[in-house]
Amino acid sequence: MRIFYSPYQITLKSAANRATENKLHGFLIKIQTEDFEAGYGDCLPWKIFGDGSVPQMLQRLRAGNLNELLMRSLYYATLDGQARAKRISLFDPGVQVRGHYTCLDLSELNPKKLTQLAGKGYKTIKIKLGRNTTKEAKLCSSLSKEIFSLFRWRLDFNGVGGNEFLAKCDEGFLSCVEYVEDPSQFDLVEWKALSKKFGVKIAFDQPAGAPGASCYRGVRIIKPARQSIALRAIDVLTNSMDHPIGQSFAFLEAQRCVASFGKQPMDYGIKTNHLLKPSSFSLQIYDDSPYFSYSDGYGVGFSKLLERQKWQNL
Repeated sequence: MRIFYSPYQITLKSAANRATENKLHGFLIKIQTEDFEAGYGDCLPWKIFGDGSVPQMLQRLRAGNLNELLMRSLYYATLDGQARAKRISLFDPGVQVRGHYTCLDLSELNPKKLTQLAGKGYKTIKIKLGRNTTKEAKLCSSLSKEIFSLFRWRLDFNGVGGNEFLAKCDEGFLSCVEYVEDPSQFDLVEWKALSKKFGVKIAFDQPAGAPGASCYRGVRIIKPARQSIALRAIDVLTNSMDHPIGQSFAFLEAQRCVASFGKQPMDYGIKTNHLLKPSSFSLQIYDDSPYFSYSDGYGVGFSKLLERQKWQNL
Protein backbone atom coordinates (compact mmCIF):
# COMPACT_ATOMS: atom_id res chain seq x y z
CA MET A 1 0.00 0.00 0.00
CA ARG A 2 1.18 3.51 -0.85
CA ILE A 3 -0.07 6.38 1.29
CA PHE A 4 -0.26 10.09 0.47
CA TYR A 5 -1.57 12.99 2.52
CA SER A 6 -2.80 16.54 2.00
CA PRO A 7 -2.98 18.87 5.06
CA TYR A 8 -5.94 21.20 5.56
CA GLN A 9 -7.23 23.78 7.99
CA ILE A 10 -10.85 24.16 9.01
CA THR A 11 -12.01 27.43 10.52
CA LEU A 12 -15.14 27.44 12.64
CA LYS A 13 -17.19 30.62 12.39
CA SER A 14 -17.25 30.64 16.20
CA ALA A 15 -15.37 28.61 18.80
CA ALA A 16 -17.60 25.87 20.20
CA ASN A 17 -16.91 26.77 23.84
CA ARG A 18 -14.05 27.73 26.13
CA ALA A 19 -12.60 24.20 25.88
CA THR A 20 -12.16 24.28 22.10
CA GLU A 21 -10.46 26.35 19.41
CA ASN A 22 -11.87 27.77 16.21
CA LYS A 23 -9.04 26.61 13.93
CA LEU A 24 -8.73 22.88 13.35
CA HIS A 25 -5.93 21.10 11.50
CA GLY A 26 -6.21 17.72 9.81
CA PHE A 27 -5.24 15.93 6.63
CA LEU A 28 -6.83 13.99 3.82
CA ILE A 29 -5.47 10.53 3.05
CA LYS A 30 -5.05 8.92 -0.35
CA ILE A 31 -4.11 5.26 -0.60
CA GLN A 32 -3.17 3.04 -3.53
CA THR A 33 -3.29 -0.77 -3.40
CA GLU A 34 -3.18 -3.70 -5.80
CA ASP A 35 -6.99 -3.52 -5.94
CA PHE A 36 -7.52 0.17 -6.71
CA GLU A 37 -5.65 3.27 -7.83
CA ALA A 38 -7.05 5.74 -5.32
CA GLY A 39 -9.09 5.64 -2.14
CA TYR A 40 -9.66 8.75 -0.05
CA GLY A 41 -10.13 9.26 3.68
CA ASP A 42 -9.96 11.98 6.31
CA CYS A 43 -8.15 12.41 9.64
CA LEU A 44 -9.05 15.27 11.99
CA PRO A 45 -7.36 15.03 15.41
CA TRP A 46 -8.99 16.85 18.35
CA LYS A 47 -7.10 17.91 21.48
CA ILE A 48 -10.17 17.46 23.69
CA PHE A 49 -10.23 13.77 22.78
CA GLY A 50 -6.55 13.34 23.54
CA ASP A 51 -5.41 13.04 19.93
CA GLY A 52 -1.93 14.06 18.86
CA SER A 53 -1.13 16.92 16.50
CA VAL A 54 -1.11 16.45 12.72
CA PRO A 55 2.71 15.88 12.68
CA GLN A 56 2.34 13.32 15.46
CA MET A 57 -0.45 11.52 13.63
CA LEU A 58 1.58 11.43 10.42
CA GLN A 59 4.54 10.00 12.32
CA ARG A 60 2.31 7.29 13.77
CA LEU A 61 1.08 6.53 10.26
CA ARG A 62 4.65 6.24 8.96
CA ALA A 63 5.64 3.94 11.81
CA GLY A 64 2.53 1.79 11.50
CA ASN A 65 1.66 2.70 15.10
CA LEU A 66 -2.01 3.23 14.40
CA ASN A 67 -4.55 4.46 16.92
CA GLU A 68 -8.28 4.03 16.32
CA LEU A 69 -8.61 7.39 14.57
CA LEU A 70 -6.01 6.40 11.97
CA MET A 71 -7.43 2.91 11.59
CA ARG A 72 -10.85 4.39 10.84
CA SER A 73 -9.31 6.82 8.31
CA LEU A 74 -7.69 3.93 6.44
CA TYR A 75 -10.86 1.85 6.70
CA TYR A 76 -12.93 4.52 4.98
CA ALA A 77 -10.22 5.18 2.41
CA THR A 78 -10.34 1.48 1.57
CA LEU A 79 -14.14 1.54 1.23
CA ASP A 80 -13.84 4.55 -1.04
CA GLY A 81 -11.14 2.95 -3.18
CA GLN A 82 -13.14 -0.25 -3.60
CA ALA A 83 -16.24 1.70 -4.65
CA ARG A 84 -14.26 3.80 -7.14
CA ALA A 85 -12.78 0.64 -8.65
CA LYS A 86 -16.33 -0.68 -9.15
CA ARG A 87 -17.44 2.74 -10.45
CA ILE A 88 -20.26 3.03 -7.91
CA SER A 89 -21.27 5.51 -5.22
CA LEU A 90 -21.05 4.57 -1.56
CA PHE A 91 -24.43 6.22 -0.91
CA ASP A 92 -28.00 5.00 -1.32
CA PRO A 93 -30.13 7.72 -2.96
CA GLY A 94 -33.24 6.16 -1.43
CA VAL A 95 -32.19 6.68 2.20
CA GLN A 96 -32.53 10.16 3.66
CA VAL A 97 -31.02 11.07 7.02
CA ARG A 98 -32.31 13.95 9.15
CA GLY A 99 -29.85 16.05 11.12
CA HIS A 100 -30.23 18.36 14.06
CA TYR A 101 -29.30 22.03 13.72
CA THR A 102 -26.09 22.89 15.59
CA CYS A 103 -25.69 26.37 17.02
CA LEU A 104 -22.30 27.73 18.13
CA ASP A 105 -23.34 31.38 18.38
CA LEU A 106 -26.28 31.95 20.74
CA SER A 107 -26.99 35.35 19.19
CA GLU A 108 -28.66 33.27 16.47
CA LEU A 109 -31.32 32.16 18.90
CA ASN A 110 -33.94 34.81 18.25
CA PRO A 111 -37.60 34.11 17.46
CA LYS A 112 -37.22 34.95 13.77
CA LYS A 113 -34.33 32.53 13.23
CA LEU A 114 -35.99 29.74 15.20
CA THR A 115 -39.26 30.17 13.32
CA GLN A 116 -37.31 29.91 10.06
CA LEU A 117 -35.60 26.71 11.20
CA ALA A 118 -38.96 25.18 12.14
CA GLY A 119 -40.29 26.14 8.71
CA LYS A 120 -37.37 24.36 7.02
CA GLY A 121 -38.22 21.17 8.88
CA TYR A 122 -35.76 21.16 11.77
CA LYS A 123 -37.09 19.42 14.87
CA THR A 124 -33.97 19.30 17.06
CA ILE A 125 -31.39 21.95 17.96
CA LYS A 126 -28.01 21.32 19.53
CA ILE A 127 -26.32 24.21 21.35
CA LYS A 128 -22.63 24.34 22.17
CA LEU A 129 -22.40 25.92 25.60
CA GLY A 130 -19.91 26.60 28.37
CA ARG A 131 -18.23 29.89 27.45
CA ASN A 132 -20.37 32.17 29.64
CA THR A 133 -22.99 30.13 31.46
CA THR A 134 -24.74 33.11 33.08
CA LYS A 135 -25.30 34.83 29.74
CA GLU A 136 -26.19 31.58 28.01
CA ALA A 137 -28.77 30.54 30.63
CA LYS A 138 -30.35 33.99 30.56
CA LEU A 139 -30.65 33.94 26.78
CA CYS A 140 -32.16 30.44 26.64
CA SER A 141 -34.58 31.25 29.45
CA SER A 142 -35.69 34.44 27.68
CA LEU A 143 -37.16 32.50 24.76
CA SER A 144 -40.94 32.23 24.85
CA LYS A 145 -42.51 28.86 25.58
CA GLU A 146 -44.14 28.91 22.13
CA ILE A 147 -40.70 29.23 20.52
CA PHE A 148 -38.56 26.81 22.51
CA SER A 149 -41.31 24.16 22.57
CA LEU A 150 -41.06 23.90 18.77
CA PHE A 151 -37.87 21.87 19.20
CA ARG A 152 -36.10 19.19 21.19
CA TRP A 153 -32.94 20.76 22.64
CA ARG A 154 -29.52 19.14 23.03
CA LEU A 155 -27.06 21.00 25.26
CA ASP A 156 -23.36 20.23 24.74
CA PHE A 157 -20.72 21.43 27.21
CA ASN A 158 -17.66 19.39 26.19
CA GLY A 159 -17.02 18.77 29.87
CA VAL A 160 -17.09 22.43 30.95
CA GLY A 161 -19.79 24.48 32.72
CA GLY A 162 -22.85 22.24 32.63
CA ASN A 163 -23.45 22.36 36.39
CA GLU A 164 -23.41 26.16 36.38
CA PHE A 165 -25.76 26.45 33.39
CA LEU A 166 -28.37 24.01 34.68
CA ALA A 167 -28.52 25.78 38.04
CA LYS A 168 -29.25 29.10 36.32
CA CYS A 169 -31.58 27.94 33.57
CA ASP A 170 -35.36 28.30 33.49
CA GLU A 171 -37.29 25.11 34.31
CA GLY A 172 -39.63 25.67 31.37
CA PHE A 173 -36.73 25.56 28.94
CA LEU A 174 -35.19 22.53 30.66
CA SER A 175 -38.48 20.65 30.22
CA CYS A 176 -37.84 20.70 26.45
CA VAL A 177 -34.23 19.45 26.74
CA GLU A 178 -33.68 16.03 25.16
CA TYR A 179 -30.30 15.55 26.82
CA VAL A 180 -27.26 17.34 28.26
CA GLU A 181 -23.97 16.19 26.75
CA ASP A 182 -20.80 15.98 28.88
CA PRO A 183 -21.89 18.59 31.45
CA SER A 184 -18.57 18.18 33.28
CA GLN A 185 -15.52 15.96 33.30
CA PHE A 186 -16.63 12.35 33.42
CA ASP A 187 -17.98 11.37 36.83
CA LEU A 188 -20.89 8.90 36.87
CA VAL A 189 -21.91 9.77 40.43
CA GLU A 190 -22.00 13.50 39.66
CA TRP A 191 -23.82 12.94 36.38
CA LYS A 192 -26.51 10.81 38.01
CA ALA A 193 -27.00 13.48 40.67
CA LEU A 194 -27.34 16.19 37.99
CA SER A 195 -29.81 14.08 36.04
CA LYS A 196 -31.97 13.52 39.11
CA LYS A 197 -31.80 17.13 40.32
CA PHE A 198 -32.67 18.80 36.99
CA GLY A 199 -34.73 16.06 35.36
CA VAL A 200 -32.54 15.74 32.28
CA LYS A 201 -30.81 12.85 30.54
CA ILE A 202 -27.00 12.95 30.42
CA ALA A 203 -25.31 11.98 27.14
CA PHE A 204 -21.76 10.66 26.89
CA ASP A 205 -19.32 11.91 24.23
CA GLN A 206 -16.19 10.32 25.70
CA PRO A 207 -14.53 13.34 27.36
CA ALA A 208 -10.81 13.07 28.06
CA GLY A 209 -10.06 10.61 30.81
CA ALA A 210 -13.35 8.74 30.44
CA PRO A 211 -13.56 5.00 29.78
CA GLY A 212 -14.74 3.67 26.41
CA ALA A 213 -18.29 4.37 25.26
CA SER A 214 -19.22 0.70 25.63
CA CYS A 215 -19.31 1.18 29.42
CA TYR A 216 -22.09 3.81 29.31
CA ARG A 217 -25.73 2.68 29.35
CA GLY A 218 -27.36 6.02 28.60
CA VAL A 219 -27.35 8.12 25.42
CA ARG A 220 -23.98 7.94 23.69
CA ILE A 221 -22.63 10.30 21.03
CA ILE A 222 -20.88 8.10 18.50
CA LYS A 223 -18.42 9.45 15.93
CA PRO A 224 -17.70 6.74 13.33
CA ALA A 225 -14.58 8.64 12.20
CA ARG A 226 -12.97 7.69 15.51
CA GLN A 227 -15.01 4.82 16.93
CA SER A 228 -15.88 1.35 15.65
CA ILE A 229 -18.93 0.54 17.73
CA ALA A 230 -22.48 -0.59 16.98
CA LEU A 231 -25.16 2.02 17.56
CA ARG A 232 -28.23 1.41 19.68
CA ALA A 233 -31.53 3.14 18.95
CA ILE A 234 -30.93 5.64 21.79
CA ASP A 235 -27.48 6.64 20.50
CA VAL A 236 -26.76 9.69 18.34
CA LEU A 237 -24.36 9.37 15.42
CA THR A 238 -22.42 12.52 14.59
CA ASN A 239 -19.41 13.85 12.73
CA SER A 240 -16.61 15.89 14.32
CA MET A 241 -17.33 19.18 12.50
CA ASP A 242 -14.65 17.86 10.19
CA HIS A 243 -13.75 18.05 6.51
CA PRO A 244 -16.66 17.35 4.12
CA ILE A 245 -14.95 14.05 3.26
CA GLY A 246 -15.20 13.02 6.91
CA GLN A 247 -18.74 14.38 7.14
CA SER A 248 -19.72 12.23 4.16
CA PHE A 249 -18.41 9.06 5.77
CA ALA A 250 -20.47 9.86 8.89
CA PHE A 251 -23.48 10.18 6.60
CA LEU A 252 -22.66 6.78 5.11
CA GLU A 253 -22.78 5.23 8.58
CA ALA A 254 -26.02 7.10 9.31
CA GLN A 255 -27.56 5.59 6.17
CA ARG A 256 -26.45 2.15 7.31
CA CYS A 257 -28.08 2.72 10.71
CA VAL A 258 -31.36 3.87 9.19
CA ALA A 259 -31.39 0.81 6.93
CA SER A 260 -30.58 -1.47 9.88
CA PHE A 261 -33.23 -0.03 12.22
CA GLY A 262 -35.81 0.28 9.44
CA LYS A 263 -36.27 3.93 10.40
CA GLN A 264 -34.26 6.76 11.92
CA PRO A 265 -34.81 6.61 15.70
CA MET A 266 -32.97 9.87 16.51
CA ASP A 267 -31.94 13.02 14.65
CA TYR A 268 -28.21 12.70 13.97
CA GLY A 269 -25.39 15.26 14.08
CA ILE A 270 -24.49 15.24 10.40
CA LYS A 271 -25.28 18.83 9.34
CA THR A 272 -22.28 20.99 10.25
CA ASN A 273 -21.21 22.84 7.10
CA HIS A 274 -23.02 26.00 8.21
CA LEU A 275 -20.58 26.14 11.16
CA LEU A 276 -17.51 26.30 8.94
CA LYS A 277 -16.09 28.92 6.65
CA PRO A 278 -17.04 27.78 3.12
CA SER A 279 -14.65 25.76 0.96
CA SER A 280 -14.84 24.27 -2.52
CA PHE A 281 -15.62 20.93 -0.85
CA SER A 282 -18.34 22.18 1.51
CA LEU A 283 -20.13 24.09 -1.23
CA GLN A 284 -20.73 20.80 -3.07
CA ILE A 285 -22.84 19.39 -0.24
CA TYR A 286 -24.28 22.49 1.43
CA ASP A 287 -27.98 23.20 1.73
CA ASP A 288 -30.14 24.57 4.53
CA SER A 289 -32.51 21.62 4.93
CA PRO A 290 -32.30 19.13 7.82
CA TYR A 291 -31.23 16.39 5.39
CA PHE A 292 -27.63 15.65 4.38
CA SER A 293 -26.70 16.24 0.74
CA TYR A 294 -23.83 14.13 -0.60
CA SER A 295 -21.45 14.60 -3.52
CA ASP A 296 -22.28 12.76 -6.74
CA GLY A 297 -19.79 10.42 -8.35
CA TYR A 298 -17.94 7.27 -7.42
CA GLY A 299 -17.04 6.35 -3.86
CA VAL A 300 -17.51 9.30 -1.54
CA GLY A 301 -17.59 11.72 -4.49
CA PHE A 302 -15.64 15.00 -4.82
CA SER A 303 -13.51 13.38 -7.57
CA LYS A 304 -12.33 16.51 -9.40
CA LEU A 305 -11.50 18.35 -6.18
CA LEU A 306 -9.57 15.39 -4.79
CA GLU A 307 -7.55 15.03 -7.96
CA ARG A 308 -6.52 18.70 -7.69
CA GLN A 309 -5.17 18.37 -4.13
CA LYS A 310 -1.42 18.65 -3.59
CA TRP A 311 -0.61 15.15 -2.38
CA GLN A 312 2.59 14.43 -0.50
CA ASN A 313 4.11 10.97 -0.31
CA LEU A 314 4.08 9.73 3.27
